[in-house]
Amino acid sequence: MSDGSPSTTAIDWTAFTARGAGPGDILLGAGVRHQLADRVHDLLPDRIALLCDATPIPCPEGDLKSWVGDQLTGLGAVVTPVVLAANTPADEAAVERATQGCRDADVVVTVGSGTISDLGKVAATGRPHVIVQTAASVNGYADDESVLLRKGVKRTAPSAYATVLVVDTDIVAMAPVELNRSGLGDMISMFTAPADWYLANQLGMDDHWSAEAALLARDRGQEMLAAARGIGESKPQDLELLQNLLTLSGISMGLARQTSPSSGMEHTVSHMLDMWAGAHDLPHQLHGAQVGVTTLWASLLWQRVVSRLDDGGLPEPRPLASADAERLVRSVFAVMDPSGHSGEECWSDYHRKLVRMQSAGFATRFADFVANWGVHREFLLGRCLADPAAIARALREACAPVRASDLDSGEREPTVWALSNSHLMRNRFNVCDLAFVTGLWNEDVAREVIAEADRLAEGLPA
Repeated sequence: MSDGSPSTTAIDWTAFTARGAGPGDILLGAGVRHQLADRVHDLLPDRIALLCDATPIPCPEGDLKSWVGDQLTGLGAVVTPVVLAANTPADEAAVERATQGCRDADVVVTVGSGTISDLGKVAATGRPHVIVQTAASVNGYADDESVLLRKGVKRTAPSAYATVLVVDTDIVAMAPVELNRSGLGDMISMFTAPADWYLANQLGMDDHWSAEAALLARDRGQEMLAAARGIGESKPQDLELLQNLLTLSGISMGLARQTSPSSGMEHTVSHMLDMWAGAHDLPHQLHGAQVGVTTLWASLLWQRVVSRLDDGGLPEPRPLASADAERLVRSVFAVMDPSGHSGEECWSDYHRKLVRMQSAGFATRFADFVANWGVHREFLLGRCLADPAAIARALREACAPVRASDLDSGEREPTVWALSNSHLMRNRFNVCDLAFVTGLWNEDVAREVIAEADRLAEGLPA
């Protein structure tokens, strides 16, 4: 818990932007919104597209979108509002609407959620893009990727960094408290995602690894956990810490040239939950709110894998035959999407991962990993993973979602479906793949993990 003193020191963002990592200019702090007009003026626009959705957003001057519109109009440029429906998903139709709405602009200014910002990154391709962040809810404002729906499946697509990112902590503090609690959940992925990336690299399933990128935000993880209560109460100094970490996290993905520093098993499960809800026209929790809970689940699976390795190793990996794997993937996603489009998309991506798991090189790297477990253990437990109880405690202290019922309101079967089958969704190896290929993962184990997590949520031993 914060003691009331500043919880973070100023970060020299230019140290990253000079390397081409992160938005070109980052304005972060109280009152920085007043620099918006000058920054846009420097881009010399004749025509500005103001991209947002219909969700009201407060700021100290009243309505943020109206205030931004007035600031831009004062520059003498032609300002065209491009207003999408509230809660617009980042699907093919939304990409088309945003792109067409912004097509004639010299500069795109995006105001809104992480989803709206992802759409703005795509719509602004090749042109200056200014993002005005509205909550400390996700790390995606600061990265060069967009999470989009393709054939009903969540996919991460390369886009571009913002030319200018404006993060006014006065505005962030006025956001609904659940949005900033969602940001805490999104950042809690730092306690599993880097471990998944390291594992994939060590087993030859990912050719890229950067300790700098993986640990850029993670090295301040304990500070964030200590500030969880203050974040949940929207205390300015703790929100500033969270916002700095979210921005660092976004930059880390640019350094890595992929989302792996912040996206492992926990994000895949969250994507699966989103996909199920979208296919059945059901509401779902905020992205980060889901990620906080799914990180707890992933950390408990990691705990089981570590325990098995400590006890002498894992069973020999036995990847499925291609025909069996294809039947499994298509059948799993047919439950969600009987048309088969989602199954086709997921099988196309999963198959590439399967081929690598079937190779002799994978078996060799697996044997080396087990033989040198002591070295890997020191890094994973010392620098990456966290005690699942500490994760649960931080979420509880922030009054953020922590139980399965906080996500599914008791409709448990879709949740079990998402957790038990998440490894089949995409071409990215994580701890769930390792558990599945060594015979340690199935639907029954997924139910056990959920039950363990719920006990930790109540402050009980798992």
